[in-house]
Amino acid sequence: MAESVKDITAKFSKLDKFEGVDFRRWKKKMHFLLTTLKAVYVPSTLIPEYVEEETVEQTRRRSKWENDDYICRGRILNGMSDTLFDIYHNVESAKDLWDALEAKYMAEDASSKKFLDDDVAWWIDSGATTHACKNRGWFKVFQPVDDGSILHMENKSSALIVGVGSVV
Repeated sequence: MAESVKDITAKFSKLDKFEGVDFRRWKKKMHFLLTTLKAVYVPSTLIPEYVEEETVEQTRRRSKWENDDYICRGRILNGMSDTLFDIYHNVESAKDLWDALEAKYMAEDASSKKFLDDDVAWWIDSGATTHACKNRGWFKVFQPVDDGSILHMENKSSALIVGVGSVV
């Protein structure tokens, strides 16, 4: 039997809360959830303007957007850690909330990437501890490694291991 939207969203509510790290991944998961709720358009759409002598269709469209905004905003807030919820719960609309999150966390994701593309920095695994060194010349002993090994770091980034050795 096919799963209902209610069953699917119940599973999504069990997903990890956004803690301020790896926004891109959380954003994709949230986008999928909002798609299942047919509210994915809300974070990128302004509320339809109120006009005097609105037609029934215009009223319905605005009313639907307001309802979808309420659901969307609630789901986004529910997908955050308590700390982030406390910071963002007063944001008025899902669009404003989404824009604020993107402005803060997409910029942080981009700024963290600049450290990954440093041609001068060297990361070495001594077997017990991983050391970072800005200049390869600071190593007393350095032996190149070309086996495709990857160093996985706590911030969920990774780097190709290019050598092992000991620091002076």
